Amino acid sequence: MAKKVKVNQDLCISCSTCWVLDSAHFGQGTDGKAKVKNGTDDLDLQVEKEISEEGTLESAVSSCPVGAITVE
Repeated sequence: MAKKVKVNQDLCISCSTCWVLDSAHFGQGTDGKAKVKNGTDDLDLQVEKEISEEGTLESAVSSCPVGAITVE
């Protein structure tokens, strides 16, 4: 079942924890804030995305110090 991952850009403090723990789903945008990767292209980042495989997603979400990442 697909889940929607979203990074609240107003809350993100660019700490890098999410993309260090889960580089398969997260990357750093040109503004320095976390974004969700769109497929395999590291340059194609967005604020939210539906995913089907979680991998280390839960670790990245729980490690966000400001709770900027949500999964529905």
